[in-house]
Amino acid sequence: MGFDNLVECKICGKLFMKTGRKNICPSCLNKEEELFMEVKNYLYDSPNASIKEVAEQTEIDEGLIMDWVREGRLERTGIIMTYPCEMCGKPIHTGKICKSCQNELGVVSDSLSGTKDEGKDETKRSMYISDKFKK
Repeated sequence: MGFDNLVECKICGKLFMKTGRKNICPSCLNKEEELFMEVKNYLYDSPNASIKEVAEQTEIDEGLIMDWVREGRLERTGIIMTYPCEMCGKPIHTGKICKSCQNELGVVSDSLSGTKDEGKDETKRSMYISDKFKK
């Protein structure tokens, strides 16, 4: 058994055994959850508040609130907050890019992989034919 899970907390710097996805020690994670509940409670009272307003009123870092919005944690509570798409700037409430930008990226990806797929088809056919010869 090694120390592969031994990491440094990105908040306080203490070493701990990582069991989840975040690089935050249990103590800092509990503090972060308390902050999350504070934001969640504020949003129940002021559901139309902007991220900036929430950060100012709760004195919680705007970046941390943005992380929770991107993760969809605040949306699951029935509160939908918006922030700009990283590509076009349209308001979105989950992820990093809007659906139309995702579609554009999909078209570009399909066109790029179209040339690759042709090669894959040839490989599949030749593998299939060679398999036939082996039998």
